[in-house]
Amino acid sequence: MAVLPLVLSAVALLAAPLLDRGLRARPSTQGLAEGALQVFVGGLVLVHVLPFGLVAAGWPAAVALVAGVGLSLSARRVPGGERWALGVAACGLLLHCMVDGATLTLPIGEGGGGARGWAVVLHSLPVGLAAWRVASERGGRTLAGGLLVASALATAVGWSAAEQVLEGATAAGLGIVQCLVAGALLHALGPLAAPSRSTGWGALLATGGILALALGHPAPRSFAGELAAAETVFTLLVEAAPALLLGYVAAGLLHAFAPAALPRWLTGRSALDSAARGALVGLPVPVCSCGALPLYRGLLAKGVPPAAALAFLVAGPEVGAGTVLVSLPLLGLPMTVLRVGGALLVALAVGVLVSPLIPAPPARTGPTPALPPLGARLREGLHFGLVETVEHTAPWVLAGLLLAGLLEPLLDADALRHVPGPLGVVGAALIGVPAYVCASGATPLVAVLVHKGLSGGAAVAFLLTGPATNISTFGVLRRLHGPRVALRFGMVVATLAVGLGLALDALWPDPLVPPLHAASAHAHGTLELASAAVLGLLFAAALVRNGLAGFLDPLLHPHHDHDHGAGEGHDHRHDHGGAGHAHAPPAPARAAAFSAQALFTDLRLAPAAPGLAPPVARASDCGGCEDGHDHGHDHGHRDRGR
Repeated sequence: MAVLPLVLSAVALLAAPLLDRGLRARPSTQGLAEGALQVFVGGLVLVHVLPFGLVAAGWPAAVALVAGVGLSLSARRVPGGERWALGVAACGLLLHCMVDGATLTLPIGEGGGGARGWAVVLHSLPVGLAAWRVASERGGRTLAGGLLVASALATAVGWSAAEQVLEGATAAGLGIVQCLVAGALLHALGPLAAPSRSTGWGALLATGGILALALGHPAPRSFAGELAAAETVFTLLVEAAPALLLGYVAAGLLHAFAPAALPRWLTGRSALDSAARGALVGLPVPVCSCGALPLYRGLLAKGVPPAAALAFLVAGPEVGAGTVLVSLPLLGLPMTVLRVGGALLVALAVGVLVSPLIPAPPARTGPTPALPPLGARLREGLHFGLVETVEHTAPWVLAGLLLAGLLEPLLDADALRHVPGPLGVVGAALIGVPAYVCASGATPLVAVLVHKGLSGGAAVAFLLTGPATNISTFGVLRRLHGPRVALRFGMVVATLAVGLGLALDALWPDPLVPPLHAASAHAHGTLELASAAVLGLLFAAALVRNGLAGFLDPLLHPHHDHDHGAGEGHDHRHDHGGAGHAHAPPAPARAAAFSAQALFTDLRLAPAAPGLAPPVARASDCGGCEDGHDHGHDHGHRDRGR
């Protein structure tokens, strides 16, 4: 049995106090440590603890993870609950160290003593540092030091009594207990560190450590014929990278060259004509559901017919330039055409059927604002596409890839094939109605679900309802137009999504989706690999630029994209004598660029129509603030960041 990994893991655990003292000496190293710890511990749970628990115990492991988070949250409300929760987490940490010690004795051919042994050493340092910080803050340095010593001893006990540890406990029991404790530890780490570049660098370093851990200690497969999690993520990323990059560039060019008089063009001769114009404009626009809400208000304030504004509100989030391009390699041409066609049909129906309940605002005219020079527009467009759009979509894309990678090895190839067609379609549509789903991020997940037997109709139903409807959309429509409009909007979208899904399953029961295993088997070309590398650099730059909290903000707070750092209850916009100058928003707030300023540059210049709020994006539009204050930032594209 190899002794060196055991010794090094013990040294890594016991060195945590000294390392912590050095990291706390300077604010930059403090932020570096906070970002690294939170990403590494969270990643350890997602790529190590949870997959092993699911393979060993099935769905009860996921329930145990959620229960651990719930127990830790409720502990604060119970007298002495913090110490009780800390004790549970400490016991789980000791159990985890004991299992790690036992795995060090496995033969190299089974993953121990080699890559798996060094994976144990790799994660011992951040785990020990996290345990030291949490225990010292909650129970004092003496308790924290004792916990580290006990953890090192538990590793040694597992190493010396490996046979008894591995055979004496059931795999299912170990999986459930470790998931329970992992949930408690996630909450014990506290809230995300304040956004800063140092936390971003720490998060980036920890991401590299997680990748090394995943390669050295790969997640198990419930079914031998399925791809490994890392292989699935790599395949989906490489297949989608060229299209995703092209979509980002297209989004930037669309932003740079969108006609300033476009709102006037949206006024058609009839409700159907206006809805068609709004849908056609919305289809290529890279806007999320939350970002479409202030843009919807801006269109109405500009005098755009409700039919056109509603159609845009549906079509914009459901399909964008990047989403279409990503759908082609992952879902195939037929499914992509059906997705776009379904989005267009739903947008038209919403515009025609819901708009009669909304009074038409008076038409507004005014001079078309002068456009910046071509070079400035190009620079701003590329910034919008390769910086702001990346920042807004990157966490969703990564979340979709990660979830798809976790599901692939844990589900049988026919796991969803036996779900009755109508039940699957209705269930998928109902899941998508209240949820917030990014269209680009949902694409790789849906690709894996279809690979597992999900019907094409259910996939289309989810892709139609998820991006277009959510609780925030219903709330804004209710505040602007009343409950009847919100109710009819939801019913039209859900009914059409279900109807289209059922019709698709009846006419085309076996969708032609690109086979995932074949994509993994073939050699990837230079273009695909280079695109994946560039995409990784763009995502890494967004992480460093925004810090961990800012990078994850579009994912964790999808209905609250605005930064409140300047103080609550104040209007943070600046007026420089009508010169059209706007300060750049803080990095975490750049997702708010998907506002009324993002593509229609003249909306802010027009006064609001009677009965409508000004077309400036407000935090309350995104469901995040109910205090009635205006936290809007001027995200106009003129002179931003220059």
